[in-house]
Amino acid sequence: ATGTTFAPTNGLWRSNDGTATNWSQITTFGGNNIRDLALVAFDSDVLWLGETDGTLRRSTNATDAAPTFTPITVTGAPSNASVSEVAINPLNPDDVVVVYRGLCGNQCNNADNRMRRVFRTLDAGDNWADISGTDGNPVGNLPNLPTHSVVFDIGTSPVSIIVSNDAGVLRSSNDGQTWERLGLGLPTADSKMLQIDDSVEPPVLRL
Repeated sequence: ATGTTFAPTNGLWRSNDGTATNWSQITTFGGNNIRDLALVAFDSDVLWLGETDGTLRRSTNATDAAPTFTPITVTGAPSNASVSEVAINPLNPDDVVVVYRGLCGNQCNNADNRMRRVFRTLDAGDNWADISGTDGNPVGNLPNLPTHSVVFDIGTSPVSIIVSNDAGVLRSSNDGQTWERLGLGLPTADSKMLQIDDSVEPPVLRL
């Protein structure tokens, strides 16, 4: 709905006044802190939430007086790791990527395999794939580091996915089969947040 704004904190808050002045808490989820939220740009009713205990939730009626949220199981996700961020493909609202904080522990005891950093669904959460690289190809895989942010770059064909972690910024142009450092001149440094402006051509990425 026009003028509706959501804010994650200890629970979920919503403002309907168009100025984000008056807020009401619409759910608490038992006190789990909401780490991130992602909204479908052209449909305010579709809202994804990522929580500090690793839980994902999805609503298709987020602007209702009492919205409902369905817990989503991400098969293969690191145990008890906090969700860092959720991103929705601007061209396809069923295409969603989630990234995780922390390190992958005993689940990732083979250094040649994927480190369970990034997961993607193409059907609104029914099925998930670990797109952190390819087992047996450690050179092209994401490192076992906290992953903080994720965006879709719709200015490439196919659409590419960009993530930031404790070592910098990386891009995959083949649906997560391999990853490479993005650009020239970027430092090897902890990168906390990505934003992409796809209203311009080519899209502008900000770190």
